[in-house]
Amino acid sequence: GVGGGFDVYYYLRKGSGSSGQTAAKINLPKTKYKVAAGAKAFNLNAKVVNGNALTYHSNRPSVVSVNKKGRITVKKPGQAVVTVKSKSSADYTGKTVKVTFTVAPKKTASVKVSSPRKKSLKITWKKVPSASGYTICYSDRKDMKHYQTATAKGSRAVSLTVNDLGSGKYVYVRVQAYYMDGKTAISGKWSKISGIKVR
Repeated sequence: GVGGGFDVYYYLRKGSGSSGQTAAKINLPKTKYKVAAGAKAFNLNAKVVNGNALTYHSNRPSVVSVNKKGRITVKKPGQAVVTVKSKSSADYTGKTVKVTFTVAPKKTASVKVSSPRKKSLKITWKKVPSASGYTICYSDRKDMKHYQTATAKGSRAVSLTVNDLGSGKYVYVRVQAYYMDGKTAISGKWSKISGIKVR
């Protein structure tokens, strides 16, 4: 430089910050899923931009497991979090994204209704694996806009009887299984609506 001084030049790697690290980014189609137990396995399709290779970890592999390529296997009802991570290095910052899963019981099937005696209705259904109980919704309207509910608690419950109904009226019924994950109830999809004329 002029007068015998020194010119000092600073060279930084591409990116921002004095460390010279490029900010990593993880792209995901979605970060919240609600699926039924036993759903078909699928890929998270996570993509890292300006970062290191991705790693995956499930906090509850008995509910949702994930392999090293980000393929999800849904096992049983409950809640789980899959952590997608790109580690920090000299070139890139670290980045972590959490993907939450709510796994519901399967849809209740084989719902049948009968009226074994006057003003009474009996509902039966096929047992849903891992269910903690069932919610039964019944109404005199097929659109179920005005309804009443009853609960059959316990994993072994496969039937419920409702009494004191209007004789000679049609009643429509649907059933859904639920699973208690701690104090949180996770409900599955409603069954098809079934109806019968009460004796």
